[in-house]
Amino acid sequence: MRRLALVMAIAAACTVACAPAPALRGGAGLGSEVSSPGSAVGDAKVSPKGNLNIAVRWPARGAFRTQLIPTSANLLRIQVRDASGDPLATTEIVRSGDESAIATASFSLPSGTGRSILIQAFRDLVPAPGVPPVAEGSSTSVSVWPSTSTAVHVVLIPADGPVIFSMTPNGGPGSLLRVVGGNFQIGTLNVSLAGQSLNDFVTLRGDLLEFALPPDAVDGPVVIDVDGVQATRSFQVIRTISLASDVITGVAIGSTVDLQAEARTASGQLIADPVLRWSVDRPDPESTLDQGAFTPLATGTFVVRVDSGTVVATASVKTP
Repeated sequence: MRRLALVMAIAAACTVACAPAPALRGGAGLGSEVSSPGSAVGDAKVSPKGNLNIAVRWPARGAFRTQLIPTSANLLRIQVRDASGDPLATTEIVRSGDESAIATASFSLPSGTGRSILIQAFRDLVPAPGVPPVAEGSSTSVSVWPSTSTAVHVVLIPADGPVIFSMTPNGGPGSLLRVVGGNFQIGTLNVSLAGQSLNDFVTLRGDLLEFALPPDAVDGPVVIDVDGVQATRSFQVIRTISLASDVITGVAIGSTVDLQAEARTASGQLIADPVLRWSVDRPDPESTLDQGAFTPLATGTFVVRVDSGTVVATASVKTP
């Protein structure tokens, strides 16, 4: 009897201990991941989450620029997608009146790799369907780790901005500088040289931009700013022009004399390939003057002049 009671007790205990546990099932979606069949942890497991933090500084509508976002932009649209391209989160940020404000967005997302971020900037607070953004930027292969904050910097590139194809590289005060480019008329235009505004001197004709160099101009970058997006080229201001000699005598008729002009900046730096204008005081259709190479074909004294704006040098060339 004792042996029969012991066998029955062991059988009852096995019935309770060996029964299969109920399956844990979680819905697929944000905050959960479905495990593979036969997983040691059951049919589903809860996915740990992490934070994705995005910050974009609005461009100041003054002189200082922090990103290539047109200053007319008033709305940022931010989208986050998973590795398959399915949307995980989206939000829109409206520009405030504070030019120094930073637009921030924080998302709590399932941890994982291969996340992508797309940020688009629009001028209108409610963009019409099909209207392209004025700037956009993206970041791919972003990883979100459990219980960790991930910061991502996304650079926005303008859809259109000013382009400089060619520009006069140097010149003296008062000289006319020309910039050939594009997209000069798609927004508010501002031109500066070494931080000094040239707006009062600007003339715009299609893709040709001309401006007169002010008397107090200094070396530095020429910045073409259209709606906050910039194109730049370096520029040197000619302050002095000198010739190899200011008086040249005994030049035979038909021979060529090279006047060898040198142009320098205010600091005395020699300017390579200066942009200069040459002229001679005596109208003689047979004499020639080509970039400082003068060939007299008549007797007498010729005064050859070279200038760049208000900066001038002269030389007297005498033929017997």
